[in-house]
This record gives sequence, structure tokens and C-alpha cells, in this order.
Amino acid sequence: MYRGAIIGLGNIGLYGHLPAYFHPDIRKEVKIIAGCDLSRENLERFQKLIPAAHLFTDAEKLFQYEKLDFVDICTPPVSHFNLIKKAALKKINILSEKPVTLELETLLQIKKLVLKNKLVFLPGHQYRYSPVWQKIISIIESGCIGRPYLIQFFVYRREANKGNEYWDPAWRSEIEISGGGIIVDHGSHLFYLASSILGKPEFVTAITNRLSHFKYSVEDTASINIQHEKGAAHLLLTWAAHDRKMEFRILGTDGEISAMENKITVIGIEGKEIVKLDKGLSGDSKHSDWYIPLFREFIDRLDKKNLSIDGMEEAITTTMLISASYKSAEIKKTVAIIG
Repeated sequence: MYRGAIIGLGNIGLYGHLPAYFHPDIRKEVKIIAGCDLSRENLERFQKLIPAAHLFTDAEKLFQYEKLDFVDICTPPVSHFNLIKKAALKKINILSEKPVTLELETLLQIKKLVLKNKLVFLPGHQYRYSPVWQKIISIIESGCIGRPYLIQFFVYRREANKGNEYWDPAWRSEIEISGGGIIVDHGSHLFYLASSILGKPEFVTAITNRLSHFKYSVEDTASINIQHEKGAAHLLLTWAAHDRKMEFRILGTDGEISAMENKITVIGIEGKEIVKLDKGLSGDSKHSDWYIPLFREFIDRLDKKNLSIDGMEEAITTTMLISASYKSAEIKKTVAIIG
């Protein structure tokens, strides 16, 4: 039984991660023994769900007093580095919400610590486990659309998701806490999805805007073009829409795949097919069911002492694309990805 703690008991920690730990396949191997949060109200809500858990408002004391096999970090992005560093120095395995860090230099420091201390590390890249994306991958691997060469992602939201009511509901729109706007929040997921199909990113051209939410200190809209080694990707992301939806389109040499929420349309060498899944891409911002296979993979790696750094490399690619997107928007030029 692996002993874990969750740091950050806001909406994602309590309603995204914690329900996945209660899943029968996960709870038989993992026990959450402690929680840490700055808010007493959040700690009380956590304790109602796990009465025996130990509560902390200080992560330093959590690491000092608890014997942990892993820690699950669910705090806002700008706080990740210090928490991950503390865990790594204590030789504690790590799950971290995305983006792991916003600066390549700090992420490379984490990589060194993870390798030196022989830790299992996975980022919270749960979109790759969504039923829609898993189906898309199986279609691509079947060969029916040939070689993918262009990916388009469209994300429409009315506003930034509200943060935890007992801490700071507006933190996603505050640059000092979030580190960026919709590029950080949604773009980070789409960066690693695109790279998993099209390979290493090489150049980025981005434009950012604040079109509707003028009180935000971050962008509410971004248009990003990425040249990868095997093709190109285009992302249109906005918190300034009038509805909530998400669309994917993937073009290949022999056909294409389009996905809108829970409907996938395939036009390939064998004709046209429409697949409908139970759930779409935008129904629930917490996506608790997508974390179950992510946690299952983390447990399997703990069992096998699998120290692969593929998740770390994916996090590094994501951070480089976030940084390059903001740099391109700032200087109004295409930026090369070096690394």
C-alpha cells in the first residue's frame, strides 16, 4: 500500500484527483494519509472525505512529519518548483499538476533531482487518457488516415474556470499566481498532445489578446502556430466565447479525423465513419475519470521501479512551447525552439 499526500486541496485536488483515488482499482494500492492546504475550510472538507488523514497548512511540516511514498501536487503553477524540489530532496516520488514549471531552467533542475534520487515522476497530463483522445490515437495507429501532418485544436470557453472559493476564485486570471492565461491553462495540454503525434516542435508563432475580460492580468485569447518535425499544429484558444466547446481536427495523407465533444468523424481509405462516446471533452472541467488511468500508470511504475523520464521530457516540451508562445507574442516574430 503506497502512502501519499495531496498538496493543494482546491477544486482540482478535492474534485479532480481525490475521487480518482477512491476508485476501486486505485484505492486497493494507494492510501492518502495526509493533505496540505493554506485554507482551513479546504482542510475541513478534505477531512470529511478522509477522516483519518493528517492535516497541514505548511508543506515543510508535512515533509518533516509524514513518511510518504509519493506526493501529489495540485497547487497553482508558480508554486510547483519549490514543492517538487522539497519532495525530491526527501526522496519522495512525485505527481505534479500541469504545467510542472513555467521556466525551463527550473524544470531542468527538477529533472536532475529526479534522476539523482531515482524517483518516479509523472506530470498531470490527463488529456492523453481521455476517451476521445484514446480513440483518436487508435484510429491513427490503424493507418486509415495515413501519416498525420496537420493538427488543429479549438477551445472555446466563456471565462477562466473559477478557482477555489476558500482561497482565490480568480487565480487563473492573475499573472502572479497562474504565470499566464489560457496558454498556460489549456494550451499546455494541447502542446503535449500535438507533440506526441507530430514529434519535436521547431518553431512557434503566436498572437495573444485580451478581447473580453479586461480585468484579467493575463491573455484571454491566443492563436498559436507550431512547426513540428513531422508537420504543423494550429491552436485557437479563447476564454471570450459565448459557449463552451472543444474541437480537434487531424489531417493525414489518406484522410482526416474531426472530433467535437463526444462525436468523432473519420474519413479514411475505407470511407466515412462516425463514432459517439459517452462523454465529451468539455462537460466537466475537473475530469476526475481521466485521472484514474494516469494514477494507474503511476502505481505500475512504482511497482516496477520504472524510472523512465518520458513524462519529464513531455513536461519539458510543454514548458518550452509555453515560453516560446509568450516570447513570440511579445516580440511579434517566429521563435525557434532550442533544446
